[in-house]
Amino acid sequence: MRKTDVIVVGQDSQARALVAGALDPNRYIVKAVESADKALSLFKETSFDLMVTELELSNRDGSEFIHAARQLKSDLILVVMTDRKQLWSAVESLRYGAAGYLVKPLVKEDVCATVDSAAIRHRHLTERVRLDALLSLFKFSRVLMTETDVSTLLEVATNLIKQEIANALVEIRLFRYDQAKDIYDSAPPHTHFSPSAGPFPLTVQDRQIGIVSVSLPDVGTSLTGSDVEFLTILCREVATAIRNAQLYRRGQENYMQTMLALVSAVEIKDPYSHGHASRVAKYTTYFAEKLNLSRSEKDWLVLAAMLHDVGKIGLSDDLLSGGLSMVPDAHVQMKEHPKLAVRILDPIGLPADVLSAILHHHERWDGAGYPDGLTHQSIPFGARVIAITNVMDAMQRAYPGRSVMAFEEIKNEIHREGGKQFDPSLVSLAADVEEICGEPTAGNRTET
Repeated sequence: MRKTDVIVVGQDSQARALVAGALDPNRYIVKAVESADKALSLFKETSFDLMVTELELSNRDGSEFIHAARQLKSDLILVVMTDRKQLWSAVESLRYGAAGYLVKPLVKEDVCATVDSAAIRHRHLTERVRLDALLSLFKFSRVLMTETDVSTLLEVATNLIKQEIANALVEIRLFRYDQAKDIYDSAPPHTHFSPSAGPFPLTVQDRQIGIVSVSLPDVGTSLTGSDVEFLTILCREVATAIRNAQLYRRGQENYMQTMLALVSAVEIKDPYSHGHASRVAKYTTYFAEKLNLSRSEKDWLVLAAMLHDVGKIGLSDDLLSGGLSMVPDAHVQMKEHPKLAVRILDPIGLPADVLSAILHHHERWDGAGYPDGLTHQSIPFGARVIAITNVMDAMQRAYPGRSVMAFEEIKNEIHREGGKQFDPSLVSLAADVEEICGEPTAGNRTET
C-alpha cells in the first residue's frame, strides 16, 4: 500500500515535531515546515494527501492558506491544530471540510488516532473503483461535509441512495447519542451485518453510530456488488459527516454556555439590564427572518445581539448601579463598553462580522454615534439592525423624566429617526412593534 504523504504546517516547533514523530514511518512520509509560503512551495513538488496545520500563521491568514492549498490539491484532507482560545474556530472548520482537529497541548495518542482516521478517509476517497458512484458522491460531498443539521444529512443520504439504486427502500437508524458523555448506545444484539446484504454500519473511528438498511421491493432481486460497494463508501462518508455535525453542535453549545455566563455576569452587575440581552436577541431574530437572511447570517446576527453589552462587565459597579448622574464623566466611560466587549470577545475567535456588529451598535446613520462616528453604509449591517432592536427595548423602560413608551409611540419614534439615527431602509421592520415585543417591560432607565 502506498504511503500517505503528510505536510505539517505551524509556527509551534514543538507541535510540529510531536506530530511528525508520532506518525508511523512505515505508513506516512512526513514533511514539516513553519510557514504557509514554504508549504505552498512544497505543494508544487509533492502531491500531499493530508495536511495538519495551525489556524494562525505569521505570514498568511489560516483560511486563506487552506484555500490556496486546496487550489493546488483539491482533495487535500485537512486536520487543524489549535489551542483552547481558538477552539471555536476549530469547531467551525468542521463545517468547511476539515476531517478533525487537535487541541494543544498535543497528545501523541490523539495525534495518531486523528491522523489515522483522516488517512483512512483519504483512502476511501481515492481508492474507489466505481466511477459512476464517485461522480454522484462528489456531487453531494459538499453538502455532506458542510451541513451541520443531522436530519438534513440523513435526508440527503436517503435521496442519494434512491437516486443510485432504483426502487430502493431505505431506512437509516442512528443509535442514541449521549452528548454530555459523548457515547452511543451499542448496536442491538440481534443485528447481524452481512458484507453483501447489510444492514450497513455507520462507523467512525471504530465507533458504531447507526445502521443503514436498503432493500428492493421485487422478489428475487438483490443488491449488486457495485451497489454494496457504493453503500459501503457512502456509509463511511455519511458517518463522518454525522460525527462532525455532532461535534460542531457540541462545541457550539459549550461555547454558547460560556457566552451566556458572560451575559449573566453583566446582568448581575447591572440589575436594570435584566433580560435586556435576550429581548434584543429576540427582536433581532424577528428582523433577521423578515430580511430573509441565511441561517448562518441569522445565527451570527442574533449572537451579536445577545453579546452586544458584554463590555459593561468592565465598567464600575457605581456607574452601572448608581446611574449616569452619580459618576463623573459617566457618559464618556459608558461609551467605552463596545470597545471593552471586543477586547473581551476577540481572543475567543468570533467571526469579524459578530465583533463589528457589537463594536458599532451605537453608531448613527447621520454620523453622530460612537465609537467611530461612522455614517450610512460604512456602518456594518449587523450593527444597523441591533441599533434599532436595542433602542426598541430601551423605549419600553421608564427612567427619570420619561415613562414607558406605548407601542405606537415606539413605532413613530423609530420611523422619525429613519435617516438620522437609524438606517432608513430598516425602520419599516419595526412597524409590527407590538407583535415583535409582546408585553412592555418594566424598568427605570434606558440602555446607553
